[in-house]
Amino acid sequence: MAEATDNDTTMQPADAITDFHICSNCPGNLQDTATSCGHRYCLTCIMQWLDNMTCPCWTIQLFQNSMLQDQLFHSFIDHLPRHAQTLKKHLEMTIETCQKEIKLLKDQIAFKEQHFKKETDNLLQKLSVAQSEIKEKEQQWNEIENKFENEKNNTRLLMEELEKSQHNRKMFEAHVEFLEGENAMLKDQLGSLQHIDETCRLLDEKFTKIEQDRRSLIGEIDRTSSENQELIKQVEEYKWWSLMRQKPDVSQLKQELADANENKERMHQNIKSLLNQIDRLTEDLYKKEQKLIHSRHFIILEQ
Repeated sequence: MAEATDNDTTMQPADAITDFHICSNCPGNLQDTATSCGHRYCLTCIMQWLDNMTCPCWTIQLFQNSMLQDQLFHSFIDHLPRHAQTLKKHLEMTIETCQKEIKLLKDQIAFKEQHFKKETDNLLQKLSVAQSEIKEKEQQWNEIENKFENEKNNTRLLMEELEKSQHNRKMFEAHVEFLEGENAMLKDQLGSLQHIDETCRLLDEKFTKIEQDRRSLIGEIDRTSSENQELIKQVEEYKWWSLMRQKPDVSQLKQELADANENKERMHQNIKSLLNQIDRLTEDLYKKEQKLIHSRHFIILEQ
């Protein structure tokens, strides 16, 4: 350890001064110091190392005749009481300074504690609010999870419905395709039905015309018959007056009567033939009309 002078002794810290007068071997307070290599020891302590032992610090051989009294240290120790007042004043100033610093530190601690208490209260309040918010968020999270599960189930159900819809769509498309084919066939049948309706209409018109012609022919026959009757009557009257006025030629009269009867018979045959033709044509038209009606009903039933 370095030795302190008279001028810097008062400025040494207490621990340094204490280390200065501690034995390097015991370690205890130095008393009756002795030194041989620059290290200080108690005389009774170092005597245990003499003759056959080395210095406890330096591992060099020590001998009793090499031991020296440390007069400088003794003078330093003797000098210390004269500076005790200075050291005491220094210590008092140090204590006062420390007390002021302690008071300042206590004030700062009190201020910090008050500030810390406010901050703690604020933090506790914020913590309470945060815990409430956390609880609320947890509830919201649970609600969201429940909604998510519900949406997940709904999505699964929708996917199943979508698959069913796709299956139904395929079936519907197949049915539509089938109906389109049926529609095309029905259009063809409708065209045939329209053709049948047109044919029926034409046949009805023909039948109506034939019926009108028949009625006209019957009227004409009736009129002709009336005219023939009138003509026969006139011929009979003429014959009568001729007989009354002159003697008639019997052969000529017979010939005229035969011609009249022949014309009458021929007219009756023509009328009968026309009536038979009208009946046959009417029957054919009726059969065709019944056939067309049966075909129309069959097409409607197929639809």
